[in-house]
Amino acid sequence: KQWYQRRVHGGARCSTKMDKDKAMATYDYAMVRDGLAEQRIVLIDVRSPKEVSEEGKIPDSHNIPVAEVEEAFNLPADEFEKKYGFPLPDKSEKNIVTHCMKGGRALRAKEALKSLGYVFASVYPGALLIGGKVVDWLNSLLLWFLS
Repeated sequence: KQWYQRRVHGGARCSTKMDKDKAMATYDYAMVRDGLAEQRIVLIDVRSPKEVSEEGKIPDSHNIPVAEVEEAFNLPADEFEKKYGFPLPDKSEKNIVTHCMKGGRALRAKEALKSLGYVFASVYPGALLIGGKVVDWLNSLLLWFLS
């Protein structure tokens, strides 16, 4: 059964639709920041390697371009870890979060993961790097609009 939970993080409100047996469907900036700091999430940056090298990345995230997600998560565990530098997550993990620049590719990656059996995959829908600092553009836009 689904229910709604309102959370407040860093002054920005975020409504998230949840299922009691599933992980968060969408993460916000504070949830990603805290999850990475506490090593509770695996953040997968699905932008191209060129974008990552030119624009930077969220510290402790892992780059798997959206076009490689399906192939990558079908690799044997040892090949996956050798190629991407972190262990292949188990399909039952509830802490896999995809992200890109605006959210479109992250959503496609999440859907690809779900089709492979990673039913708890989630999305961080928008992260921008401005001056080397990660900015949650969705909450920033909402706060600007409401002010």
